[in-house]
Amino acid sequence: MASMRVRKNFVLNAQLLYSHRSKHIVGKNNSRSDNLFNLTSSMQYLELPIFYVLEFKTLSGDPTGHGGRVKTYNWFIGGGPIISYWLSNKGTLRSSPLKEVYIDHIDYTTVFGKDNNSFTAGSDFNKESISEPNRFQFGINITGGVAFEPVGFHKIVASLHLNIAQTFLGKSDGIFPASLDDIDVLKAKNHSIRLSVAYLFDTKLETSKKGKSTKGKETQRKKRR
Repeated sequence: MASMRVRKNFVLNAQLLYSHRSKHIVGKNNSRSDNLFNLTSSMQYLELPIFYVLEFKTLSGDPTGHGGRVKTYNWFIGGGPIISYWLSNKGTLRSSPLKEVYIDHIDYTTVFGKDNNSFTAGSDFNKESISEPNRFQFGINITGGVAFEPVGFHKIVASLHLNIAQTFLGKSDGIFPASLDDIDVLKAKNHSIRLSVAYLFDTKLETSKKGKSTKGKETQRKKRR
């Protein structure tokens, strides 16, 4: 996570995340009902949330007592876009068509962007084909939280994020070569709520450069003397 103050009360934040999302569909397979249909998906993503927040500073404590110390914390609210890339997918499928051929379940892994006709039931028994996935997905991130600046530390940020997806998981449904009667519905959007805690270090690059520059000048002056 990186955080940069743009103006007095405005802060720009960016994060690079590895995330795990899940999907669970029960009892309905396409347009027909199937009491045994049970599909779970485990999806891995790289995410880049970028959010702009308005920050308010609050002071607590008595500055006249305990050495004049006060506690400082900021609360903030804001939002921005989130860009996600779908890395991989795997899951488990149970259904009536599988039960009819004495198969309890399939533990599958997903193949992206390949023609459905190139799969066969025998060699691709544990595969799912998603021929038109939306691997780049976009959403809106609404966030709020508090930031603490305790004595001896830099900054601790606790925030709650609501991610509202704007992109379907795929343009067409996923199919299973081992059971062509079953599909994975991909015209769906994955929303999420996430609680995060971050510890931020203040780099102060300009301060460190000034210090090095001053030290060098003092050394040169000593040599000249």
